[in-house]
Amino acid sequence: MYSANLTSLVTHFWDEEAKSFPLKLEDEIIQSALVTAGGEIRSELLKKHYESL
Repeated sequence: MYSANLTSLVTHFWDEEAKSFPLKLEDEIIQSALVTAGGEIRSELLKKHYESL
């Protein structure tokens, strides 16, 4: 099941022309799945956890 979900995610966002997986940070699905980007924590849940330490 995990592999099917991962395949669907990659297939949905894969740019066939550029042969790449661009991170469109404004996309709701990417925002929910992304943990870090550009050296910062993007996950709100993890941000709250590390801020409380």
